[in-house]
Amino acid sequence: MHPVDAALQQARQLLGNLTPPELTPPAYGGQVSTPTDWTGTAAERAGTVHTELDTNREDLRATHKRAATAVASANRLSEEARTGLTAVETSWQQDKAILGPLADTPTGQAALLQAGQLRITEAAQLIEQTATQYATIAEQLAASSAELPHSVENPTATQAVDFKTDKPDTEGPPDKRSMPIITEPGGLGPPGTIGSAGTPNWIEIGQDTGIWLPDNELDGLYVTEPGGLGPSSPYGTPGWVELLPDSGYWLPKDQLPDNAIYQTPGSLGPPGTMGSATTPDWVEWIPGSGIWLPDDKLRSP
Repeated sequence: MHPVDAALQQARQLLGNLTPPELTPPAYGGQVSTPTDWTGTAAERAGTVHTELDTNREDLRATHKRAATAVASANRLSEEARTGLTAVETSWQQDKAILGPLADTPTGQAALLQAGQLRITEAAQLIEQTATQYATIAEQLAASSAELPHSVENPTATQAVDFKTDKPDTEGPPDKRSMPIITEPGGLGPPGTIGSAGTPNWIEIGQDTGIWLPDNELDGLYVTEPGGLGPSSPYGTPGWVELLPDSGYWLPKDQLPDNAIYQTPGSLGPPGTMGSATTPDWVEWIPGSGIWLPDDKLRSP
C-alpha cells in the first residue's frame, strides 16, 4: 500500500463510520399539588420540597435541550468531516491516475510525492480541526452539566464525561534544550554515556552525521526512511518537524518551545534579533536544521 493511502486509511479509522445517536426527550411528569386542607410544619416543608423539585425539573429540561443541541452539532460535524475526507481521498486517486504514467521518471516521482504530501496535510488539518470542534462541544456539555442540581454532601454528583483524544499524555517539552555534541561523521558517539547511571544515552540524528542529542530530550522521536515522507499527524496532534533534512528523524512540534522559528535549512537565521536589546539572540539548535531557538532556551550538553 502506498504510504499516502495508508495515512488516509488511518484518518478514516479515526473518524469512524458509526451512526450517530439521537437524544430522546425524557418524560419528567407534571407538578405535584399539596392538598389544600393540609396545614402545619410538615405541609410547609412539603410545599418547599415541591417547589425545589419543580425548579430542578425545569433545570433538567433546559439542560437536556442544550445537550441535545450539542449532540446534534457533533453529529453534523462528524458527517461533514467524513464528507471532507472523502473529497481528499478522491483527489488523491485523481492525482495517482494523472501522474501514474510518469511515475518512472524523476519529475513524475517528485510531482507524485508533492501531491501526496498535500493530501496528507489536507487530511491532517481536517482531523485536527474536527478534534478542536469536538473539544468545544464537550466543553459546552460540561458547562451544562455543571448547572444541574446537586446535593450539598456531593456537589459533583453530576458530571459530563471528559472529552479524550488519542493523543498520549506527556509532560510537555523540556524547559531548555541541550546543544548537540558534534563528533567526526561516522565515528563513535560521546564517550562514557551509554548505560552510565545518571547520564542520558545519546542518539545520532541521521546516519553518520556526527550530530548527537540526549535521548531524554527527544520524547516522541519518530524515525522513517531517510528522504521519505514524514509521519502522518493523527487525531489532535500538532504536526512534526524533521530534525535534519532527509534524515528521517522527526520530532512532534509540541516538544519544541512555542516560540521556535522554522527557517529553510541552510538559510540565514531570524532577522533583527542578533544583539537586540529587547529580543533574545537566536541559535540554530542543530546545524543545518533550520530550527532556531532563543539562546535562553539552550544549554551546554
